Amino acid sequence: MKKTVSSLLLHCTTPFGIGGLWLLILLMGTASYAQTGRIAGKVADAKGMALVGATVVLKDSQRGTTTDSDGKFVIPNLSNGTYTIKLSFLGSIAQEVTVTVPGEKAEQISVMLADDNKNLDEIVVTGVFDKRTRMESSVAISTLNTKQLDRLVPNSAADLLKNVPGVYVNSSAGEVRNIVYSRGVSANSVASVTDNTNGYYYVSLQEDGLPLTAFSSGLLSPDFFFRSDATINRLEAVRGGTSSITGVNAPGGIFNFLTKSGGVNAGSEVRVKFGLEGDGKNPYYRADFNTGGSSADKSIFYNVGGFYRYANGARYAGYALNNGGQLKANITKNFTGGSIKLYAKYLDDHNGTTAPTPAQGFDDITLAPGVNKSDSYLLPAGAVQVPNGSTTNFSTFDPSRTNHAKDLTVGLLLNHSLSDTWSLVNNAKYSAKSLLINTNVATSFTSLLDPTTYVFAGTLGGPGSVNLPGVATFTDRQTGQVVAQVRQDFGQMGPSYSVLNTNLPGAVPNSLLYLGSQMAETKVSEFMDQLTLTKRLKNGAINVGVFYANSHIASNPNMPAAVLGLSTVKNRPMPLDISFKAVTGQTFQVSDPNSGYLKFGGSFGFGTFDYSQSQFAAFLGNNVDLTDKLNFDWGLRYENIGIKGSNDRSVPNTKTGGLDGNPLTSYDNFYGVTGVNVTNFNKNISTFSYSGGLNYKFNDNNALYVRYTKGQKSPDLSFYNTYTSDFVVTNSPPKNQDIMQIEAGYKLKTSRLRAVITPFYSRLSNVGNTQLAADENSQFYYTPTQYNTVETKGVEIEADWNPVTHFDLRGAFTIQDAKYASWKTWNVGADGKADDKLVDYTGNKAENNPSLIMTVTPTYSVGKFYTFVQWKYLGARPVNQANAYDLPAFSQFDLGAGYTVNRKLSLSLNVNNFTNVLGIMGSLSPGSIIEAFNPQNITKEKVTANPNALHSIIPIQPRAYFLTATYQF
Repeated sequence: MKKTVSSLLLHCTTPFGIGGLWLLILLMGTASYAQTGRIAGKVADAKGMALVGATVVLKDSQRGTTTDSDGKFVIPNLSNGTYTIKLSFLGSIAQEVTVTVPGEKAEQISVMLADDNKNLDEIVVTGVFDKRTRMESSVAISTLNTKQLDRLVPNSAADLLKNVPGVYVNSSAGEVRNIVYSRGVSANSVASVTDNTNGYYYVSLQEDGLPLTAFSSGLLSPDFFFRSDATINRLEAVRGGTSSITGVNAPGGIFNFLTKSGGVNAGSEVRVKFGLEGDGKNPYYRADFNTGGSSADKSIFYNVGGFYRYANGARYAGYALNNGGQLKANITKNFTGGSIKLYAKYLDDHNGTTAPTPAQGFDDITLAPGVNKSDSYLLPAGAVQVPNGSTTNFSTFDPSRTNHAKDLTVGLLLNHSLSDTWSLVNNAKYSAKSLLINTNVATSFTSLLDPTTYVFAGTLGGPGSVNLPGVATFTDRQTGQVVAQVRQDFGQMGPSYSVLNTNLPGAVPNSLLYLGSQMAETKVSEFMDQLTLTKRLKNGAINVGVFYANSHIASNPNMPAAVLGLSTVKNRPMPLDISFKAVTGQTFQVSDPNSGYLKFGGSFGFGTFDYSQSQFAAFLGNNVDLTDKLNFDWGLRYENIGIKGSNDRSVPNTKTGGLDGNPLTSYDNFYGVTGVNVTNFNKNISTFSYSGGLNYKFNDNNALYVRYTKGQKSPDLSFYNTYTSDFVVTNSPPKNQDIMQIEAGYKLKTSRLRAVITPFYSRLSNVGNTQLAADENSQFYYTPTQYNTVETKGVEIEADWNPVTHFDLRGAFTIQDAKYASWKTWNVGADGKADDKLVDYTGNKAENNPSLIMTVTPTYSVGKFYTFVQWKYLGARPVNQANAYDLPAFSQFDLGAGYTVNRKLSLSLNVNNFTNVLGIMGSLSPGSIIEAFNPQNITKEKVTANPNALHSIIPIQPRAYFLTATYQF
């Protein structure tokens, strides 16, 4: 039967994105065939349910198709003879069937595909140049299915990635602001413990094949806009390799969460969860739902789901730490030869992040005296008006807002078989996002005798400060009790301080807590479109594609310290009231009497920015079956990024008396003024990446692959934040980082064991390194950029072993050695640029890269009952580039058990961090407040000189309990 352009256009009438023009051109190539015979049939799962979209391919041929809404397929126009067809589907074990044309079998065959619980026979779609099983792919990819995802109660979506070898995950901050990297490719993933938002710098967090954002940014981590819920069907995780070709500016890896799409008898479920976080103290409430189905004629599938959650958090701050939810929906129209899917998501969620916790010592880090694992050091609830660039513009700062993320996304996915050998996929979406941040970013000790304490209070320092001898009085605003009085004097050696009296609580003498803050409001509008055209060949497949994205990102304001605070060392700290009686008889109100906050409005300087980014990529991938056992694939990607915009950095105000004109109210004397230091820029940068791999399948049980990749990573938006003068714009052009990776993998599949062993080598070079420092006026600046290299050697091991009936052991192991092949950085010393100096750390171990990462999950299942223990081990790792000391290794144990009451109702119980271990993920430097901002300030010499120094750490979440009831109907 002849196919005409007009008949095909009836199924492709949506010119969404750039795919419309391509589709019109390609339809001209559809062909006509003389029908001499055919193979027809139906594909079902192990329960006999029709499988929609299963792949059916004639072995050793370019011919193939997919099943329709009834699970049926037809391969027409076949010459007489015997054929072998291969049938495959996501999550099922592929089968091969021999049929004859003509003949009785040729008219109708029926195949049932068994579930693949061991993953190696799964068809994967992420990081490959066509749909292939893991056994056939020369890609390091791991998968987690619905059952595995549902049994865990992760802190965040990133927590699920701890089940993937080669991946480092720091989810200690909570549901957002996580840090994720793979294979030691991590140099820009951790700016500092106080600003850990670069956590997806080298990798791509994706939802249904497109990234959450087409750009990367230190301020806008993509996990602000993603939540895993009951709508997620599976996770596919790629490390290195082809991610340079198939991902958007993401040479380190791709983590793709795939959403359920409904279907015949898809069913519905409601999942209700109650928990107690913070070692059983703080309530957690959550409800998920998902429903899917099809129209009566089975030509339309739909799926709707989402969640709502209210939780006080692991460390209760006096307000909900996580509060909000999302709604997701998609509807798919199937037609002959393809489908079109409309999908949408609305996210509205508040998420608090952990503030650093006071600790002590280095060789054996312990919590500081009087500090507990579940203590919160977030600022209290309460709104205050903060000047936003002038005396007339104000923003409201309220810590109870936490991190408020919104995301409205609408997309369209077209799959179309243009002929037996040509197919097209076009995925496009538009999103409008916003992120409002009101939270702590620093918690550190500061002494009553440290002059830095009074610089940040405003009794000492630049214009607007008191700068007189006198007495500072610290008063508890809740009780009215004076907790300390300190004399400020001036002599030939500078300012000096003496404690007149103190009854500060806690076991640390003469110490207060410094409470830094961040306020930022950022809005994003973004369109992205990816078109892929695939030609199935007799001995493989080739695909070409293009990606386009246009993003507008604006932040106003972006304050690294909207307000400051000083409090006693205690759980849920409350800023103290501070007054100053000068020897002249004047009394200064140093803190705001209503909130206790100091230095309103960006006392460190702040800025606004407005960027527009245009991104275009073209990529090519080719799979060639050189023999029936040997496959060669190769690919390349060219990407061009144009970004233009403006930065408006504030300067200190010069108005006497500050906002209210009264010099005796010093808390409002220090705000910044914008509009006088605007820098415009327009930059363009291109990347080129390529990769090639060989996969040799010895038999159905053994395969071996090798791969070489040369990828590039362009700078993220944080780089352009440093454009604060025309001189910097001219003399600091953006530069790509180079990532070279070599890997080999052995894959084993037996009736009881599936395993993949992958040695790897990565070399990350041209890594820009700059430090954020403060000058003599407490204004921030960036040091000149240095370019460095990191090398990592390692082995990834993934195994799933079923030694006896009812028992399964799953494990993910990473053994690695990451070092600085060459590394120079700045030691900024005291305030000001005069003592800034370069130090050389070449040969040191790369910071925050453990030599051993393990996740081991033994599971026992019998009948309606299952139970498991998940052991997570994170080895020791250097705290910073200087290797001043190591963060200690630790083990975390999570327990889970479940019981299926009946066909509809099931119950599960989870206990995370069962032993309530103090796992440390990061650490600040001891010393003054400025020194604590940057973990690079601590050195081996300082550790030796003061081995029991006080400093702040980022610990993992304390023990938590969760009970879940799931009802399916």
